[in-house]
Amino acid sequence: MKIETAKRTRPSWRRTSLIAIITATGLALAGAPFASALPAVAPHAAVPAGSAGLFGSETPAVASATDDPAAVELGVSFVPSVAGSATGIRFYKGASNTGTHKGNLWSSSGTKLASVTFTGETASGWQGATLATPVALTAGKRYIVSYLAPRGNYAYTTNYFANAKTAGSLTARAGSNGVYKYGSTGGFPSSSFKSTNYFVDVAFQPSAVTPTPAPTPTPAPTPTPAPTPTPAPSPAPAPSGWPSAATTGVPAGTALTSSGGLNITTAGTVISGRNISGDVHVSAPNVVIKNSKVNGRIIVDRGSTGTLIQRVEIAGPGVSHPDTDRPGISVSDYTCDGCNIHGWGKGAYTDTNVVIKNSWIHNMPVYGDPGNGGSHNEPILAINAKNITITNNRLDAGLQGNFSAALALYSQGGTTENALVQGNLFNGGGFCLYAGTDNSIRAVGVRILGNTFGTEMAPKCGFYGAATAYYNGNGSQWSGNVWQNTGATVPMP
Repeated sequence: MKIETAKRTRPSWRRTSLIAIITATGLALAGAPFASALPAVAPHAAVPAGSAGLFGSETPAVASATDDPAAVELGVSFVPSVAGSATGIRFYKGASNTGTHKGNLWSSSGTKLASVTFTGETASGWQGATLATPVALTAGKRYIVSYLAPRGNYAYTTNYFANAKTAGSLTARAGSNGVYKYGSTGGFPSSSFKSTNYFVDVAFQPSAVTPTPAPTPTPAPTPTPAPTPTPAPSPAPAPSGWPSAATTGVPAGTALTSSGGLNITTAGTVISGRNISGDVHVSAPNVVIKNSKVNGRIIVDRGSTGTLIQRVEIAGPGVSHPDTDRPGISVSDYTCDGCNIHGWGKGAYTDTNVVIKNSWIHNMPVYGDPGNGGSHNEPILAINAKNITITNNRLDAGLQGNFSAALALYSQGGTTENALVQGNLFNGGGFCLYAGTDNSIRAVGVRILGNTFGTEMAPKCGFYGAATAYYNGNGSQWSGNVWQNTGATVPMP
């Protein structure tokens, strides 16, 4: 795979750095339980007995990227469902992947937790090394396991992570789960390309659970009359209750009928159970599109009031190209409820009278230098928007310089007015949130309430911080916003 480097700048927040722009296909990985109790450096290398990983004896589609000899750190992110320890690191090696390899384990914010140098490697196949000290891992937190290929020629499978990978207690999420960073010394990998797997694996050993002894029985007390029952309180939402693949997009078990793109001009049209290959253009009121997959974009014309998009997956090509720098859904007068939007450079564009709720927007491709004709990416983008509601969504931006924010409310030549932003999870971007004020143009009635600012992409949510461009006046509110990792209050910017 050939890589070019170019200078880039972040829109609006002015950071300059280098971005890797992919110009040919590249990078990958695979998964299942580890074999037990083999030497750490044997072919199909294993790690300490009792440990397990994601990829087992799987092999990549491409064993060596012989067109890419540059030094690169390659990794895979994973989430354990139970507490345990990382005991070792493995990677798949092609015959051309030479030099001294070093494995690393990272937190999601880029803190190095452990390192190990691989010794006694075989010419090809899985290589493994045991960590000098096991590293305790917390259930539900994301980690990255990586290795430095000093002469490139890494193994990969493109689009491996089009779907999530789960093996035992470990899950590698769908999308930008395979990561890389170019440079002779490697470092924390955060760039991604085409859902590629680079075949790096962790050896994970769940913590033993000591059973609690049964208590000594005591005599039953004399029964007393049962009190009048009171209504049960509403259950609190689970900590992991953010929109996900299970709760957005086409409901499981829905049968889909294939069709081409649609141009809907009849009021009250209902589209359900379709697998649509092409764009959907709505230019009539009260249209419903539900329980369907759109392999393209949805464009709702202004005036097409009452348009409902419900439990729909909107899938873009997911490639780094100018043609993908478009919103999966736009423009106005629509409700997007339980949508799963991915593969487009912008998730949703909102203009006037838009509701986006219970949706997951993620895995957006970027291309080029944003300061020189490249993409500007946001899960949700609103410019001079009026009457918009953004509630209970999971908005996952990246940290590449192309990402402005997870939610970008801009006032550019006009004013953002009457926006409710409540109960969302934000991750990534320059700032996670742009709150609608731009220089002398002050937003009106922007309510930022009860949102969670994540730390999966960066310890400050975004590269620079949680939020910016908020004006404390004109009926705007900032209240109840918290950090995901601590629950502490996020102060008003």
